[in-house]
Amino acid sequence: MINKLTPLLLLALPASAASTFTNAVDTDFNNAGNWDSGLPTDATAEGIIDAGATATMSASYLMANGGSPSVTDIIVNGTLNTGANELQLRSGAVPRTSDLTIGATGILNVDSGGTIDIAGAAADVFVNGGALNFLNGSNAQISKALEVLNGGTLSLGATSGWVGFLGDELVIGDASNLAFDFDAALTHSTILGQSLAVELGAGANLNLNFAAAPTTGSTFTLATDVSGFAGSVGTFTNVNATGLGAGQSATVDYGTLNAGELTVTIVPEPSSTALLGLGGLALVLRRRK
Repeated sequence: MINKLTPLLLLALPASAASTFTNAVDTDFNNAGNWDSGLPTDATAEGIIDAGATATMSASYLMANGGSPSVTDIIVNGTLNTGANELQLRSGAVPRTSDLTIGATGILNVDSGGTIDIAGAAADVFVNGGALNFLNGSNAQISKALEVLNGGTLSLGATSGWVGFLGDELVIGDASNLAFDFDAALTHSTILGQSLAVELGAGANLNLNFAAAPTTGSTFTLATDVSGFAGSVGTFTNVNATGLGAGQSATVDYGTLNAGELTVTIVPEPSSTALLGLGGLALVLRRRK
């Protein structure tokens, strides 16, 4: 016999409360005593690191419940450092999301040896005005959407890696930033896509930081298997390159040079090219006299 009161009883149950990181004991993310409702799990609502708070992981935090994927969000409004550990959020096929959100005052540093693993049918990463920094030796494993919005920054260290494929969309929204570091050997990270839609908003910035000047004519692949470029603009409004040689600049190609790839090529500055042209013209005129 079906109990008709069951739905009403379920509706009457209190909603799960969020757990907020308080630094009550120390800065250890994994210490339950630092959270006002204990470590965030699928039994709680989201875990929140408030503005001004700093949390550092002392061990990997693999969100699971009896082997099932988690459905818990982590919201970073303060600072979270992974150390050489893994932060894993997986939603599986559950209807509730399992998102990682970095707020306007938030900073998430994925340290050397560290990984963020965000996967599942409804698991996304939102950098909503803050910064997501993959430091050298770190890894990204993000399978769905990665959205950088409202002036946020995604920064990829030269030796940071990409595990698996980003298969939904990469959004660099209005006035937001995508930054790549290049070491002295010109090693750099590449975003590995899988039918990846790239959306670029008004004022989107591409920042390229070179530790050593590359050779003119060099081409670097920044993202692979891009299905298309869209968004309110569809191209980067500003391309800012530091560490280039005298007379060099960087140009971006949106899948025409190499199909399905976001690439950057080092070329002579327009002024340098014009001066070379004028110099050649002067030489020809001199020879005609």
